[in-house]
Amino acid sequence: EGDGWGSQGADQSLDSSTEAKKRMFAVDGTYEELKNFDSDDLWSEKAFIIVDNTEDASEAIIWIGTEYAESEGVKDYDAFSKQTAASFTKATGVAVESTSYVLEGEEEDSFWDYFELG
Repeated sequence: EGDGWGSQGADQSLDSSTEAKKRMFAVDGTYEELKNFDSDDLWSEKAFIIVDNTEDASEAIIWIGTEYAESEGVKDYDAFSKQTAASFTKATGVAVESTSYVLEGEEEDSFWDYFELG
């Protein structure tokens, strides 16, 4: 309300600016990208890396599922995040300047803003 956009045709006129601002990849050694991802893609037995939708990502957020952390023996989340970012860069060529991590169940409200599809 009050954003200046009418309800009709807003999607069409915003096509170029509504392109996803973030990209999400599975942390599985292959770093397969999830296209059109949403919050339902965050499975407890997996970890994901979320980066800006640019050629070089300035920040990477590593989401760590609780079952993934247990099965992979992840205890030092900061070290895991840095190691994941380094292997992600090596595998994809996307540079990561800084990393942070989010544990399943401890997401802040702002984290969910990355999931435009829900």
